[in-house]
Amino acid sequence: RREALAELERIGRAAGGLPDQVATRLSVLLRRTALAAFPRETVAPLAGTAWLAFLDRSYDGEEFSQGVGRLLISAPYRRAAPDPDEVEALVGVARRWIRRHHV
Repeated sequence: RREALAELERIGRAAGGLPDQVATRLSVLLRRTALAAFPRETVAPLAGTAWLAFLDRSYDGEEFSQGVGRLLISAPYRRAAPDPDEVEALVGVARRWIRRHHV
C-alpha cells in the first residue's frame, strides 16, 4: 500500500500536465496493487465493467462503476482529456481504494 500510495502521489502531481494519461496510469497502478493483494486468477481476467465492479466490491463503494471511476475504462476513448476536477476526483477514489481495499 505504501508503494502504491507513493506512486499515486507522483501520478497526482503530474496530472496537471497530462490529464489525458492519468486514467491510464491510475488503471495500471490499481491493477498492480490488486494483483499484489488478491489471487492472480481473480484479478487478471477482469476488464471493463467487471474490473470496475471488482474495485467497488473490494472496498464497499460504488464510485468506480457508478461514478468518476468509469473514467478508467472510458478516458482512453474520449476525444477530449478529462477536466481537472474529474482528474482530481479520480485520483481521490483511487487513493481511497488503495487505503481501504480488503481481501
